[in-house]
Amino acid sequence: MRGVIMHPTRFVHFSCAVFACALICVPAAAPAQTLDKVSFGTNWVAEAEHGGHYQALADGTYRRYGLDVTIVPGGPNVNNRMLLLAGKLDFFMSANTLQSFDAVERNIPTLAVT
Repeated sequence: MRGVIMHPTRFVHFSCAVFACALICVPAAAPAQTLDKVSFGTNWVAEAEHGGHYQALADGTYRRYGLDVTIVPGGPNVNNRMLLLAGKLDFFMSANTLQSFDAVERNIPTLAVT
């Protein structure tokens, strides 16, 4: 059986390449991430169309993106628009676009994402 003989310079280059690959392949310990605490109001009590929001909360998707999300369910007696203005919500799911048009008409600073 023959052994592999390598020139010393090539051995150094080869060793450096292996070390570099090892550094790339081994994940570094991530520093503790500071999460932004936000509250999100739904347009109704928990229902299937809100499932993605609850799933992202349950499986850690929000945390992976730096968010500590609190979901606040809506309902027949919940006015998310007023809760937003009062600072009780950071975002809310509107039931329709009429609230956005009304906010513009009344000069209420609102950003609608559709």
